[in-house]
Amino acid sequence: MRVVGRDVVQAFIVSGASAFEAETLQAWFSELAHRTWRNADALAAAFRNVVVDDTALTVFFLAAAPLRIKTIIDFRTGVVLVTTIERTRALENDTPATGRYSQ
Repeated sequence: MRVVGRDVVQAFIVSGASAFEAETLQAWFSELAHRTWRNADALAAAFRNVVVDDTALTVFFLAAAPLRIKTIIDFRTGVVLVTTIERTRALENDTPATGRYSQ
């Protein structure tokens, strides 16, 4: 897929990301840039913690770091727009679809 938003990833990294966060983000970015998914179901099969809504907003939850990456994906054109990256607390029960996170 064509990933737009490398500047968002780099800005997060230079703003004080740990080496582990930087490695995790770079691996995630590379995975998106080198693969193609035809639809949200195919993407969800590849990424364990992802939520796609009806508006093309797609949120990736990288539990190991833990980070939340908000994107907009157009599966028709194969374009991913990275909009925000946020640090989160560990996912509660490892189920982002429920919207429940440890506080």
